[in-house]
Amino acid sequence: MGLFLKALACLLITSELWLPSNGQLSTGSRPLFGPPVFPSSTPAKTNKNRNALLENQIRSLKGAETFALKFFAQLSNEHLKVPNSNYMISPFAVWSLLLLLTEGAVGNTLKELRDTLHIDHDQQVIRAAYRQIASYLTVNTTTIEVASFNALFTDVNKPVNRDYEIVVERVYGSALIPVDYQDVNNTFTKINDDISKATRGLLPYTVTPQDFKEANLLLISSLYFKGQWRYPFNSADTRPATFYDEFGNSLGFVQMMTQNGTFVYAGIQDLEAHVLELPYGTQNRLSMLVILPKKGVTVNKVANNLRDVGLVGIFRQLLSAAEDFEGESVEVFLPKFTTQSHFSLRTILTNMVYFTQLALL
Repeated sequence: MGLFLKALACLLITSELWLPSNGQLSTGSRPLFGPPVFPSSTPAKTNKNRNALLENQIRSLKGAETFALKFFAQLSNEHLKVPNSNYMISPFAVWSLLLLLTEGAVGNTLKELRDTLHIDHDQQVIRAAYRQIASYLTVNTTTIEVASFNALFTDVNKPVNRDYEIVVERVYGSALIPVDYQDVNNTFTKINDDISKATRGLLPYTVTPQDFKEANLLLISSLYFKGQWRYPFNSADTRPATFYDEFGNSLGFVQMMTQNGTFVYAGIQDLEAHVLELPYGTQNRLSMLVILPKKGVTVNKVANNLRDVGLVGIFRQLLSAAEDFEGESVEVFLPKFTTQSHFSLRTILTNMVYFTQLALL
């Protein structure tokens, strides 16, 4: 439950892709929902080819969502082995790194990458879809800051194909940084320094000397997010409260934030959970979805339901609820917490069916 909330904050950070087509909301209580945002200034007579391109881009964006939800469900399945453990992930970060690999892969490995990422278009369409997402993950306002850092740390003694380097840097805006894998101490220090700088000091130690054992390439993706609630919680209303598991058993006390306000809220039957949207900032770009399993429904069950329901399905029901219950007040209780996670992507990706052991070596 508590562990699920933070994980979903990272999972759904790309929810801004579903803004209304005019980029504005008619009321403060409507969800961030609508068709994907693409420029629409092309004259109608030239729209045929453009519409086909946009349709393919939308399918690629849908592929990114499908991968994210499947990945998150698989991560939840893995954590069943560790009861009451916390997990937190940005599947888009994983998707974007694997997308970089498709640019240099061939044969069966390329096919498995594309199948896993749920992309079936030519590379130009996929690149355009990636840039669309990445553009929304670059925000710097008075109320929200979002910044990403993708890098491939290559072995200086094993130069990368120049054409691939150009694509990585110019098309994907990622850094390709040659380092000396034989000089382990200086290299892992440099990589950690780069990641720490990108995350404003929040991740000072990401890689260890052990990570360089038999490695030829390190792919790093970090996503920094700092946002102010549109409707801030008053610290004076934060107090100790009992925290329960999905079966109603007390797990102890937490510092519980509370407020009463007009928020978008819906019970979603197929998800077997209640969903609350907490918007960030004033630009109608980002929000956090808090998903609370119904009593007796496990977090893992909801994670797998989420894969089937999809984000669009959730936002549609939030939109309907906003129209049906506009102006109604919702009492919100949200625990304060911090968490960190460590897990093997190899295990998760292998269990996502499409990768063979050979392709992951």
